Amino acid sequence: MRIAASAQLLISAALLVGVACQSREQGASPSPEPTTDLASARRVRVDPKLLRDGRVSVGSVELRDPSDELRATGAVEPDVGGAADVGALVLSVARAVHVREGDRVRLGQLLAELTAPDAARVAGELSKARSRRVRAEQALARERRLILGQATSRRELEDAEADLSGIVAEERAARRMLAAFGANGARISVRAPIAGVVTHSGVILGAQVEAGDKLFRIVDPEQLMVRAEVLERDAHRVHPGDAATLQFPGGKTCDAEVAARGMEVEPERRTVSVRLLPNACALPIAGQTLDVRLLPKPTGKPTHVAVPRDALVELDGVPVVFTATSSPEEFELFPVVVARLSEHTAFLSKGPAPGSAVAVHGTILLKGEWMRGSLE
Repeated sequence: MRIAASAQLLISAALLVGVACQSREQGASPSPEPTTDLASARRVRVDPKLLRDGRVSVGSVELRDPSDELRATGAVEPDVGGAADVGALVLSVARAVHVREGDRVRLGQLLAELTAPDAARVAGELSKARSRRVRAEQALARERRLILGQATSRRELEDAEADLSGIVAEERAARRMLAAFGANGARISVRAPIAGVVTHSGVILGAQVEAGDKLFRIVDPEQLMVRAEVLERDAHRVHPGDAATLQFPGGKTCDAEVAARGMEVEPERRTVSVRLLPNACALPIAGQTLDVRLLPKPTGKPTHVAVPRDALVELDGVPVVFTATSSPEEFELFPVVVARLSEHTAFLSKGPAPGSAVAVHGTILLKGEWMRGSLE
């Protein structure tokens, strides 16, 4: 009986082991689907105010080659003729200042008034030259009358002509110098050489101004461009007319175009300068740095669907994008397969058709709305 009981125990243990092994083998199969079914809740609606405020915005799906994208750091700079430094040409004293930093000024507007001893001296020389010119003109007229009556010599006439010519040159030089100073007597009027915004003012009322000092800097906000530095190994891929995207701090983007590429490598950084012009947006501040995405013309056939990286989110471990529908306030989930991620772009081997509209900003808000709706 004891032997029979032991055998029964062994049989029971073997059965338990078999059941356990079978359970472990079943656990090796793929994990079950997420509890939330993406297929049954593919659409999400948003508050129209989010769209009006730009907190949710859409962009187009592109067909691109992952290699056809270059990144560079850029800075906003005035274009040729888009900035002017206004300086003092002579030693002077600031008697009046009419503008401040941030003021918008028009061409020729009075910026400041200075008093300059040198300008007063030149004004005195101009007055003397005018008086001498009058006397020289009278002397020349007299010599011309005398030569007609053969009462003087040709040499006397030529000397009178030479004297007048020299005095006229002195008067002209003094007048031009005063015009360059912007002076009326000892007072110099400093005026804006271009229209724009005063970005620097170095004038202190009553302070002495040295010759060559910069008094004001004016920048025309309508003539700003972006200068980017591209690594020398990539410079050959950039050409005028190529498309580009400017990424400003805070997330604002702007389409741009390559206007020109430099022909010289900067020796220390080993970069080549590229000049870009915005297509339809205003550049905010001269000197601001930003990220530049250059899109050289593709050299081969595009192979991947591309969307901004911010358009990509995960729902239950599945990467998705939100495609726009016929209703402006409604988006539809579209599961995708990611082939490659760059800093700002997701290249997809499976995704929406090129040209489709997808949410590119505010996808976290859309994800939150979808999750909230799926729990109701």
